[in-house]
Amino acid sequence: MNPIIRNLADHLSAMGIPFKRIPSCVGALSCIVGENPSVSLPELNEGMMARGWKDFEGDEQTLTLALLLVAETLLEADAGKRMWFENHVRREDRPTLRLVQ
Repeated sequence: MNPIIRNLADHLSAMGIPFKRIPSCVGALSCIVGENPSVSLPELNEGMMARGWKDFEGDEQTLTLALLLVAETLLEADAGKRMWFENHVRREDRPTLRLVQ
């Protein structure tokens, strides 16, 4: 298992997230960070509440691990393909990147 995912899963489990709900929690965290990589901790917690995680109280480690997971996913992705966390982001809301030569 990827060390970042393992650390995030372990951390969420220690926070009291049931094992069966960790994949959907990671998905929600990744969507929030994928939409706004400069998200603050209060914004992350608000975003989780808006996604139905009423008792979620993330900390700096949660935010850092979610950022690392999204960054690693982007680095390993094929150019031009949508990422798994972009499924609900409208095309016009996504930033465009251009390579400068």
